[in-house]
Amino acid sequence: MKLNSAFGFLMLSPMASAWLFGSDLVLRDPTTSAFFYPTSTRSLIHQRHQQLQNLVNRDFFSQAYPRYDIVDETDAFKITVEVPGMTQDDVQVSLENDGKVLSIKGSHEMKEDGHSMSSKFTQRFLLDPSVDVDALTANLKDGVLIVMAPKDVKKLEASVRKIPITYMQNENASVDVSKVEEAAENKMETDQANR
Repeated sequence: MKLNSAFGFLMLSPMASAWLFGSDLVLRDPTTSAFFYPTSTRSLIHQRHQQLQNLVNRDFFSQAYPRYDIVDETDAFKITVEVPGMTQDDVQVSLENDGKVLSIKGSHEMKEDGHSMSSKFTQRFLLDPSVDVDALTANLKDGVLIVMAPKDVKKLEASVRKIPITYMQNENASVDVSKVEEAAENKMETDQANR
């Protein structure tokens, strides 16, 4: 395991939060080894460490990957993201990649008893081509962020194209392809004229 300054600090202060993030975002707890706790005081220190660990897990690491739900409603997509403890100033909603990607970022810092802890997350959603990006709204209430992505009816209609079906009585019957293509073109022209 690579030693760094945070790891060294934990060696000097076992009462501090002992969680470290690895480069692969896996939580690691280096202080559970016997090296950090002499046998005579292990029980007391371990108990205090467990209390701190539970506090940290409950309040902050639950936000590392916020839970979300996406609902495809008739006229809009509804994205609900749980961001407990965060305020409007802690959350940023933006569009990226020419309006094709919705990005939700959160950052929260808490200071308590001379210690500070922070939590950050980024969640991105690829938007459906039918979304009207100029009409997006975001509301935050009671730790729940709701982003409404209304659908543009014209984009929906433009993305639907009917394909004519021809009925063949037997396998040897030939179909006049030019007549089928002409009928399809006439149908498309009629549909575009009606818009």
